[in-house]
Amino acid sequence: VWAPNAAAMHVEGTWNGFSTTLTPLYSEGNGNWSADVAGATNTMQYQYYISNSTVGTNVMKQDPRSRRVVNSASNSYIYNTTNFNWGGDNFAAPALNNTVIYELCIGSFNDPNSPSHAGTFYDATNRLAFLQQLGVTAVEVMPIADFPGDFSWGYNPSDPFAVEDAYGGPDAFKTFVKVAHQFGIAVLLDVVHNHWGGNSASNGYADLYHSVWQFDGTSSGGYGGIYFYQDSCRGFAQTWGPRPNYDTSQVYQYIKDNIAMWMSECHVDGF
Repeated sequence: VWAPNAAAMHVEGTWNGFSTTLTPLYSEGNGNWSADVAGATNTMQYQYYISNSTVGTNVMKQDPRSRRVVNSASNSYIYNTTNFNWGGDNFAAPALNNTVIYELCIGSFNDPNSPSHAGTFYDATNRLAFLQQLGVTAVEVMPIADFPGDFSWGYNPSDPFAVEDAYGGPDAFKTFVKVAHQFGIAVLLDVVHNHWGGNSASNGYADLYHSVWQFDGTSSGGYGGIYFYQDSCRGFAQTWGPRPNYDTSQVYQYIKDNIAMWMSECHVDGF
């Protein structure tokens, strides 16, 4: 995990009773910290405990690369990215000049439990045959990265690598993609990287329910720390939330890896 301003780091989780001292991470000398943890297994929950001696703070943070989280203000899950059965998924997307796109929000497209619960990937999967009958050859799914609460269009992402749990999580999304491909429907995904989070904090800067906001305890002027620009011009995108710092190589790689994840792990066809 990248935390260049940390003085010490530990990982607390199910395997150690969420102890902030029993499982240390070790500095690699380049801003990254790591450890091999024999007792950590699939589906266990965890967080990072980050100590910053410069500002005298200790913070608990979700894994910025979590594929699944309990919610935007809680723990990450250990998630095995290779468990899903993609057998038979050899889909070839239609040519652009033969593409009929249907845009949908998973939470509202087919919601049999409205208004108490948002629609899920499984609910949406059950309507794919109907879209095929309409002549749709691609669905454009509004953002599904985890966001605060259960109801949103998805443009206030808190965890860019995690699939919204209210929708069913990563395995449910993979099922949606696999079935869509079986119906001859490509899956395009809306992604949000021109800003992260939203504007719900009292200081007017950003939603603090974001996995990388002031991640290692350091920030300048109340802005978002290592993942964000630290000035009023670029550090905040009006009411939409703070802009990630594209000039930092680690943030640039973080966004590239996010796009690659949707393609390699979830078989998304485009963005």
